Amino acid sequence: MIWRTCTTKATLNPRVLIGAVIIKHTLNLDDRETIAHITENMYLKYFLGYSSKTPANHGSLPSS
Repeated sequence: MIWRTCTTKATLNPRVLIGAVIIKHTLNLDDRETIAHITENMYLKYFLGYSSKTPANHGSLPSS
């Protein structure tokens, strides 16, 4: 039997993923606008589970 190493993309935090979808549909935004709103608004970051001291980077948000 041959064993392969599985190289997968890093998993997203379910809270961030579901929260981003809620924000997107509540504010009627497209994907890029959703990411822009989240990165600019500290209240949306807090809603997604980021602390006020930890900035959300683009790598931890769902990509469009």
